[in-house]
Amino acid sequence: MEFIGYGEDALTLWALKEKFSEILMLIGDNSEPNSCKIFYRPSFGRGRSGFGEFDFIILADQVIYLGESKWNKSSEKNKNGPVMLRDEQIKRHDLFVFYFEKWASGEYASWDDFQEQEQEHLAHSIPDANSLLAKNIKNIFDIIKKHYVSQPHLKNVLLFLHNGEIESEVECEEFKVVPIDYSEVTFADNFIRLEL
Repeated sequence: MEFIGYGEDALTLWALKEKFSEILMLIGDNSEPNSCKIFYRPSFGRGRSGFGEFDFIILADQVIYLGESKWNKSSEKNKNGPVMLRDEQIKRHDLFVFYFEKWASGEYASWDDFQEQEQEHLAHSIPDANSLLAKNIKNIFDIIKKHYVSQPHLKNVLLFLHNGEIESEVECEEFKVVPIDYSEVTFADNFIRLEL
């Protein structure tokens, strides 16, 4: 079946599917691609308790890569400067680290205990235990726990999708930038075909 897509979301899906080995190599991770798991656009809700969606999360052998994607036509990319991430994108990474360190560590017997003890340390609202968001967070961390035998490291990744033309070195503070050329799959002014 052929899907036709446009923009960062479609390019991200294509890159994760077709260029995953290259992505791991550029990150500097020697995990076997088949041993990894990928969350594509996992949602962590909106509003006072939510913190949005990562573009992807990669569970490699020893590292969890928290990923954002930008393409060369992004309004958040300066023509001759660094790619800019919005404040809420940076905050999303910080909040994931908080949940990883506090909830996923197994320090708390219940979500209610976690919420009661940690809410005062966090300016962001922790969702109630029976909310869909809390269930999503718990389910994602359950999958993560099952994937790892020992405690993984967390690293931030920015997938920079370009069409063979990079005006200058792309940098993004605190993120490993991974450039992927998508020019081989574009047609009709940057539409792409995805074989799924």
